[in-house]
Amino acid sequence: MEEIYADTIVGINFNNGVIKMILANQDLENVLLEDNNNSGEVKMKSNRVINMSLPGFLYSVSVIESLLKDPQMIKTIEAYKKAGIIKE
Repeated sequence: MEEIYADTIVGINFNNGVIKMILANQDLENVLLEDNNNSGEVKMKSNRVINMSLPGFLYSVSVIESLLKDPQMIKTIEAYKKAGIIKE
């Protein structure tokens, strides 16, 4: 089984019963090439697309909703907020 890592989803589209999620990571190549990168803006670069049926997508949403209610996940999110890693 192939593992895929992504920093975020930069796009999502629904067409003809299929959800298309465009994944992205930080564009490190351009960060290293730019002389003056003081903007604080993180540039993302699309790298993969996930295509999923509507029933599969809806099931995954229910799994994510359950995960967000998990006490350990709540504790971790709060710690990330406190550290400034994610915004309120």
